[in-house]
Formats: sequence, C-alpha cells, structure tokens
Amino acid sequence: MNNIQSATVYRMTNRENQVYGMLIDSRRISEIASALGITERTVKFHISNIYKNTKTSNRAQILAKHYLGNVSVPFNLLSEREAEVCTFLFLGETKLEIANKLFISGPTVKFHIRNIYKKLSVRNRAELFKACLCKTKVAA
Repeated sequence: MNNIQSATVYRMTNRENQVYGMLIDSRRISEIASALGITERTVKFHISNIYKNTKTSNRAQILAKHYLGNVSVPFNLLSEREAEVCTFLFLGETKLEIANKLFISGPTVKFHIRNIYKKLSVRNRAELFKACLCKTKVAA
C-alpha cells in the first residue's frame, strides 16, 4: 500500500497522508514538523487522527498494518518500544538497523528482543513469526 492508497483506504486528509508517509519512513515528530513547516503539536494532532482512522494506537501498529497487513502480533502484551522492535523484526531488519532506526543502542535492541521472546514464549525469530502468522494463541 503506498501513501496515496492509504488516504483512500483510511480517508485521511492530504496533510495526514503526508504525516503517515513520514511515520512509515520512521521519521521523528520534530523531523516531520520541520519538513512540513508545521508545529510539533500539529503533527501530534495529525498522528492522533491517523491512529483513529487506522484503528491503531501507536507507531508500531501503523508500521505492522502498513507492511504486514493483518498479522496477529499481540501488541497488548508488549511495551510500545517492544512492539516497535517486533515490527522491525518482521520487516527483516537486523539488530543494528533496528538500533539506528529507533535511535537506541545495539544492546538495548537485544534487551527488547529477549523481553519479546520471553513475553510471547518463543525462542527465536522463526518461532515468533510462526506464532504471529499462524495466529497461535500466545500465553499471557
């Protein structure tokens, strides 16, 4: 789904579509505001509308929905940062790429991945993907 399609599918304004595209590109709120010549508060307002329109509650869910469709990732069991890391795992990103995109260190990425595996009762990425793609019930 490209950004133009997202506006049609989710009925977003042109500005919200621009913000959506930048969210997908992992841009910070300050970067989005600067690029569009609007305030950070206005960006947050548009992000709030995007969450309502896409029936999501955070950036990780936006990314997952955009790239993965309706993969059943149990975001309710994960922290917001863990959900972001999980989404990037699904996108095939390496630990270093995830660290760079989220502006965190490599060891912090490893920490989040260990927490994801523990919370979802899996031992590796393959089990994580299988659990989420097969919509296997994950222990709470």
